[in-house]
Amino acid sequence: MAPTALGAFDCIGGAGQDTAMIDLAVNAAGELWAVSAHDVYQLDISSAPGTVHCAATYALPAGSATFYGLTFAPAGVIDPNSEVLVAADTAGELWALEIVAGSVQLTQHGTFGTVPANDGHGNTYANAGKPWELSGDIAFFSRNGSNVGLATVRDCPNPPSATGCSTTDTLVEIDLSLVATAGTQAVIQSVIGQIVKAPTCSDAAHTSYGSLYGIATNGTDVFGFSHAGNIVQVSTLDGSGCLLQSIASDLWVGAASTSAL
Repeated sequence: MAPTALGAFDCIGGAGQDTAMIDLAVNAAGELWAVSAHDVYQLDISSAPGTVHCAATYALPAGSATFYGLTFAPAGVIDPNSEVLVAADTAGELWALEIVAGSVQLTQHGTFGTVPANDGHGNTYANAGKPWELSGDIAFFSRNGSNVGLATVRDCPNPPSATGCSTTDTLVEIDLSLVATAGTQAVIQSVIGQIVKAPTCSDAAHTSYGSLYGIATNGTDVFGFSHAGNIVQVSTLDGSGCLLQSIASDLWVGAASTSAL
């Protein structure tokens, strides 16, 4: 079944506006936020049918990195009482984004650390010891009383440059207790595994999956949305994946799921 389009963003592509929306995030209350190369937006999808309205626009600080992953940290992770918007960049850094007096305030809350020699399942990395790059997305959520964090990352020879990077993504688990502290500490709890085709998968077109620029969760299921238009179900046990659907007309850039499950 093909996705249903809600409409075009009314703050993207016009004069003086960024050309693309990079990622989305939704909190437990259903509030939808997005990020482009230079701005953060609070969205409204109900005010005008066929249009995704940017109800509020906040400029990112000059010189800040481009954020490719966006999610909400559940209440109790960074703020004891409220969810906090968190973004990740290709340099493998995580940042809390808070709106203070109408301006975006950035505070670093960790890094993805360095690439190991292998993923624990027999799959090796060409760039061991280099910083992980964010391949596409992060997802934080609360499940059965526990806070969980996931990300799709990749190993690259010259991070944070995308040149020569692995075409196979890796699923990692993030320790949200480490994200709670501001700083440059590594926050990966474990490397779940490279997203290679699962043995039970009948997909004949792929041996692995990469450029998963969006990830979303539904209970215990994790789904990756690739820039090639593929929707992939990913195992949280070993990172293996299987193609569910390919929609060549939809080049995914981001995805979002609620932070409360």
